[in-house]
Amino acid sequence: MINRFSNLFIRSYRNKKLYSIISLLSLSLSIGISILIYLFIKYELSFDRFHQNAREIYRVDTNLYMPNMKNTTWRLPSLSDPLITRIRSEIPGVLKSTRFMRSLRKEIIHTENKTFSEKLTYVDNDFFSMFSFELIKGNVQNVFDDHSSMIITESIAIKYFGNSDPINQTITIEEFEQTKTYTIKGVIKNPPSNSSIQFELLVPLESYQYYSEYQSSWNEHNYSFFIQLSRNVDDKDLVTNLQKLAEASKGFVVINKEDSFELSVTPLTRIHWNTEIPWEKSGNYQNIKVLTGIALIVITMACSNFISLSLVNSTKRRIEIGIKKLVGSSRRDIAFQFIGESIIFTFISAILSFILVILLLPFFSNVTGINQPIEFNFIDILFVFALVLSVGILAGFYPAYVLSSFKPAEILKSITVLKIKYTLVSILVFVQAIFSFFLGYSSLIMSRQMNYLNLKDLGFNHEHIIVLPTFTSGEDVSRVIKAFKNAAEYEPDIQKVTAISNPFFEGISSMGFIGKDGEMKSSKAYAVDYDFIETLELKIEEGRNFDVKNQTESNAVIINQKLAKEISDFPIGKDFIWGKSQSAQIIGVVKDFHFKSLESSIEPLFLTINNDVIKPSVLLIKVKTKNIKKTLIRIEDIYKKTNPNKPFEFKFLSDTVQNQYKSYKMWTSIIQFSNLFALFIACIGLFGLAGVDALNKYKEIGVRKVFGASSIQILLRVSRKYIFLMLTASILASCFSHIIMSNWLSNFAYRINIDWELYLFGAVIGFVILVISIGYHVVTAARTNPSDTLKHEG
Repeated sequence: MINRFSNLFIRSYRNKKLYSIISLLSLSLSIGISILIYLFIKYELSFDRFHQNAREIYRVDTNLYMPNMKNTTWRLPSLSDPLITRIRSEIPGVLKSTRFMRSLRKEIIHTENKTFSEKLTYVDNDFFSMFSFELIKGNVQNVFDDHSSMIITESIAIKYFGNSDPINQTITIEEFEQTKTYTIKGVIKNPPSNSSIQFELLVPLESYQYYSEYQSSWNEHNYSFFIQLSRNVDDKDLVTNLQKLAEASKGFVVINKEDSFELSVTPLTRIHWNTEIPWEKSGNYQNIKVLTGIALIVITMACSNFISLSLVNSTKRRIEIGIKKLVGSSRRDIAFQFIGESIIFTFISAILSFILVILLLPFFSNVTGINQPIEFNFIDILFVFALVLSVGILAGFYPAYVLSSFKPAEILKSITVLKIKYTLVSILVFVQAIFSFFLGYSSLIMSRQMNYLNLKDLGFNHEHIIVLPTFTSGEDVSRVIKAFKNAAEYEPDIQKVTAISNPFFEGISSMGFIGKDGEMKSSKAYAVDYDFIETLELKIEEGRNFDVKNQTESNAVIINQKLAKEISDFPIGKDFIWGKSQSAQIIGVVKDFHFKSLESSIEPLFLTINNDVIKPSVLLIKVKTKNIKKTLIRIEDIYKKTNPNKPFEFKFLSDTVQNQYKSYKMWTSIIQFSNLFALFIACIGLFGLAGVDALNKYKEIGVRKVFGASSIQILLRVSRKYIFLMLTASILASCFSHIIMSNWLSNFAYRINIDWELYLFGAVIGFVILVISIGYHVVTAARTNPSDTLKHEG
């Protein structure tokens, strides 16, 4: 019986090769894309869930409310040490807790004969018992009782010591102008990419230089604080108790009476989705919903395609169905046969889709940034099996229902052929068209937005500028910068050298200043060199640049237009009070430029060459476009001579600019590729649905052909109702797309306008695809001998 069923299955699909290939391609692509989307969603939802106690761990956050500041609300993923002490002693149900602080800058690491730079991470002993990071070597039990102990990751162990055993090896770290020696007591496996907590070197918090000062400061919110609750404690009680503690501590934390603060918690498993803290790299849960929607659309369209293509070819099987009914087969038997064929066909498609997934995995990993192996567990296999089975049943049910309803007498007398109601075809075409237009419009808008970000004028020239940290502080900074600039003057391929306190987009100092209304406000600040403005080609709108020959320039500042509005309508020559007691004179106003991501609006900013508070420590080197490799070798030689025993770690400023939108580019690429495949599947579906209507019009086309109608005339007549459907679908899809894409664009401070030309462009492409799809079937039917078509009643 199985052999007979297999022969029937092979014969039925072999006789309709074109439609079989189209159906197979459609189902394979839809299942493959759905599996890839499933894998990515699974990865995103797995963030921080690998910890054994993940459900009991929370991070305590600080919410500051300052009505007098422009940004009235600040959510900080950190606490001050006195608050942490009170939480540990006064909040019931806290089983364990740990402080966590990752340094903002890289420190110099010296091994026996090499020099590196890494960011340090400071933690408590409980860190190792709360979080499930895998220990490879050594012992972490009370490891930080000795404040000179250190835990490193596997990659750092290989980087520093190669194949040698790192346990009990010592390394020297230059921290804040001090030198400390640590002994390695353990090696931990690298934190997985789906961990919100990342680190390379773990050292005891007590070894931090300013630890003693922070212990008594209520206003220094420096430590991320994680707590693990006992399993019988309700998190609602935790929030209530934290609110009471915050109210009792308000007088210590806030200075002004108008200000207030609260304590809130973020579950460990939700940190990745917390978008309230802009500088944390978080995911957007809306994108998960978008991808899920695309996967459902893809599967729905694939089922619709399979139904339509099955119905198109059903006329070739009417004799088979009629004979089976005459020899005693019931409608149920025939229906089960067609559903069975559909399931087998879908499982064949699934096998091809797995091949597709395997081929696309390297590209998929590159686009998504998933740098860990993708594994299928039992639940994943069960999900794929259920998906394939569901698609097979859904795709085969309606054709089975229709085909099994044929009456044998009418079939064998050729009185009728399959006649599918226009209503069904219209609904299928309409739904497919809405999905297709929506995905097409959304992809176009996303592409335009990312192109806008890539091409937008940032207000400064970032091309061919090398960013080179000096890894020095104090008086050494000025010496290194001056020595490097002097040596670079003799290099013809180095155009200019300047310095800045922090590279753009990588952190910046905030300073208080007194505005024109006498109130204290906040501004961003860079300490720069004299030729900073000239090197980056900033435009001076008013006043002048810093003058190296002027001895009083240390008391001068140059402000941006945003800050000028906060100070005076005529700011040049005005006194500018900043920091705690720094007094300066405004000598110039530069045109606003983007020193932060385009997700954020431009903020008030001033440039100073006064090194008393902040110092420039990063070299910006503008080079010629020719011989970049040779120039880099010369820069490295100069750097090592002028700044020995420091790591040479450079990057191009243009690369830093592009990295600001890495997350958005990733999501945009994923959604666009998903949309591309979905559109392809939609085109296949439209091809099949047009075939259904052409089949219904088979006799009509023959009659019109006899009366002299051309293929073009027949095409225009058959296409009329589709044009109306497509027009309606395009209008509805544009409305849906406008609403959803406007919400997506709201994440950007600088964004494109969604104009009607974009929707017109998408609609024209859709109509071209429609005409091609319908045209194939109409032309094929029109070329058939009219005598063949008129033999049938239909």
